This record gives sequence, C-alpha cells and structure tokens, in this order.
Amino acid sequence: MMFPIVVGLVFGCGTKDDPNTPSPADDADADVDVDVDVDVDVDVDVDDTGPMDCFDMEPRVEVGTGETTFEPLEEGEPVVMVHGPQGGWHMLGSVRIHSMESIIEVHYTITDEESGVTVSDNTYRVAVVQDADCTGYYPGMYGYLEISELQTEDATRPPEILGYKTVVMTMDVTDYGGRTASTSLRITAQPDPIDIESSEGSGD
Repeated sequence: MMFPIVVGLVFGCGTKDDPNTPSPADDADADVDVDVDVDVDVDVDVDDTGPMDCFDMEPRVEVGTGETTFEPLEEGEPVVMVHGPQGGWHMLGSVRIHSMESIIEVHYTITDEESGVTVSDNTYRVAVVQDADCTGYYPGMYGYLEISELQTEDATRPPEILGYKTVVMTMDVTDYGGRTASTSLRITAQPDPIDIESSEGSGD
C-alpha cells in the first residue's frame, strides 16, 4: 500500500517546479565553467606577455668594420690596409654581438686565404655599446698586420703582399658569463690610397 503513495509524492514534486527555473545542479555547473574559463585565460595572458630573456636565444656574432660605429660588411667587400703614421699597417674590425653579456673578450684574427698564414692576431677585452635589446657592438679594433712569413725579395710590405687579395676576418667572442660565439668573413685587402699614390709615383 505504501508503494503508490511514494510514487505519487515523487511525481507531485516534479509538477510543482517551474521548468524555466534552473536547478541547483545547473548553477553548480555554471560556476565550474566560469572558473575553468578564467584560469585558462590567465595562463594564456601570462605566456603571451612574459618578458623574453636574451640568454634564452643562441649567441651570435657579426663581423664588420668602422672606427667609431659598427659598419656591416658583405662577402668580398674591400677593407683598407691603413698605413699608420708610425709606419705600420692595420685593418679596422668591428664586432656586433647578439644574446651575450656586455663585457666580452674578442680574439680578432686576419688570415691570408691563399697561403693560410695568419697575418694579424689580436685580443681585446671590452664593454660593448648596447644599441638594441640583446644586441651591442664594439668598433675600431685594430688588426695589426704582420707579414714576415710572406715576404719575398720583391715584396716586403702589406700593400705588395696582400693588396687586392682575399683575406679572412674572424671574430671569436667569449662573454663575461662564458658564452661563446664565432664567425668569419672573406673580404678584399684594399691598399691605402697613400700607398697607391706612392706606387704610381715611383713608376713614373
């Protein structure tokens, strides 16, 4: 006799509720959805706007020239063998670094491509000029030319031995934190205008 009464009560409760009124279960689901959406949005925003660490990228070096600023070089471009006032010769090199600390040691060498002889070997420890995020440069490094291994009876000076020949400028860089990068560039050794004029004058 109790079974019909229980059934009637169950159906009676169902008919009293407004079908448009959300149930407590619906409210709970809505709360869960809001919380999940908020958490996802926050995570995405943090990833998109977080600062980038320079040292997360691979260190990189560029070879250039220039006395007071970095002047980029292309393969085969001429670089003057400057005839200094004290009688020596040098080739100006500049370095640009990427994703490295601002205090660096630069091993700057110049090699005669044909013979493989290193004609300039210099080491500089410098602080770069930072000109952009994760980037800096140091200009005006003198690559002093030493050509004793290549001298002959007829050619004893850099303009005579290296003039218009291909040489390789190399920058091996180590920063204060121990990160390293290296690059080389083939360029043309251009005689100083002073040496060209003196050569033409002696031929007259």
